[in-house]
Amino acid sequence: MGREEAHALIKKYAVQNALGMREGTEQHRLVEDLGADPMFPLSTGEIRELLADQSRFLGNAKRQIRQVEQRVKNFIVHYEDAEKYEPGEIL
Repeated sequence: MGREEAHALIKKYAVQNALGMREGTEQHRLVEDLGADPMFPLSTGEIRELLADQSRFLGNAKRQIRQVEQRVKNFIVHYEDAEKYEPGEIL
């Protein structure tokens, strides 16, 4: 199945599920609906297995957090007296 076909199928069930949940007529069944569709290449169990490892959805977040953390540490080292700063009256 191509990416566009898979996206269209996922969108179909996502919209259907969202509308059903909004109307209160349906529980969240996206994984079950996709897994049950014979056109979708993965079973419900396979989809659940893929979704179980949530670290796969972090992308670059961990690396970006480490970079920000390092920048903050460098800032603290260079401006260690900054935490003692007390602003004066503005007017």
